Amino acid sequence: MTQARKFQRKPNIENCSRRRTSIVPALFVRAAALACAFLLSAAVMTGCAGRQGDAPGNGSPGNPSPGSEAEAPEPVLERHDNGYGTIFVVGGGIAERADTSSSITGNWKGKPAAKTPDSLKVTEKKVVYRETVNTDGKDKGKPLPLHMIVKRNAAAKELSPVALFVPGGGFISCRIDHKYESTHRYLISRGYAVGVFEYHIIGQGTFRDAAEDVRGAVQWVKEHGPEYGLDPERIALVGNSGGGYVAALAACKDPSDIRCVVNFYGLSDLVDNKKDYGEKAVREHHKPTSSDSQFMNGVYSGKGLMDDPEAAKEADPVTWVDGDEPPFLHFHGDEDLLVSPSQTLHLHEALLKEGEESTRYIVPGAGHADKAFRTKAALDTAIEFMDRFCR
Repeated sequence: MTQARKFQRKPNIENCSRRRTSIVPALFVRAAALACAFLLSAAVMTGCAGRQGDAPGNGSPGNPSPGSEAEAPEPVLERHDNGYGTIFVVGGGIAERADTSSSITGNWKGKPAAKTPDSLKVTEKKVVYRETVNTDGKDKGKPLPLHMIVKRNAAAKELSPVALFVPGGGFISCRIDHKYESTHRYLISRGYAVGVFEYHIIGQGTFRDAAEDVRGAVQWVKEHGPEYGLDPERIALVGNSGGGYVAALAACKDPSDIRCVVNFYGLSDLVDNKKDYGEKAVREHHKPTSSDSQFMNGVYSGKGLMDDPEAAKEADPVTWVDGDEPPFLHFHGDEDLLVSPSQTLHLHEALLKEGEESTRYIVPGAGHADKAFRTKAALDTAIEFMDRFCR
């Protein structure tokens, strides 16, 4: 596949059909059941009031079986001071459990963290991998140089396979400093170089720009990798959360030169991102001020997620799945309250339908960015997958 085919693929419309599931409370509920539901919701809200981050995931109301519905507690709305009034919608609990029959259970909660020897010496070099411009926000039209930090084992003698790391940040930040240092060091200790890079975020551009940035990072490695000890023929994409989404979208739109993709709890269908948390969360999420709305449509568009169906199709990696994708590995916690667990399932099942290699691990009790994903067991699973295609 050549560079000329970039973004010229036509969406696979058959895969665009969405299951817009509204979760409606039952009309006839016994008084005793209502009382129980109220008490249970109150208990969960106590544990889930804050946004999930690096701490282990919190519980959800009851334990509904796959495909079942339960009334979720109120979602939590977090306004971020980024100048655009961006709001994160955090689920109050899981109202609908996605089917996990096509997934593997990863019981990694409480397992030992991945560690690297203190003797490991890592070289770091910061480069500008792409000169571009802001296409949205207050600085629209102004230059936007995008940086990559290249990390490699100082003792490496030969060109190293590359893990291009796409960092998450809710589409409002894109840190390439030491936020994911432990994961990077573990990858490096296992023979990989890491290139962690910036991409357009809210107020700088939209999902289209971010996908182009991934292609730009791949192209930079192809052209300049050997100068930094990187093997331009062995490139894997690794992304978490919003970065997992950007990596998946880019790989599905143009898979050339990408050996495989590791997707840690990434989004897929932006419209349905809060589907698992109940109809109240969905309503808030569809508003123009939500982070996903702004990343899809732009900060000044005034559009919500339901206002531009064509953009919604274009933004969904599944739209582009046509049987020509690299192998995928997905990880997700079943108590994730920022990215619905059904999001990785949506992409995973679309890939399987087209005969592509896709493996999905669901981690019981794990929340968003849970420590379970930084355990030795989880990262070894990711590296073993990468080794199959990059060694």
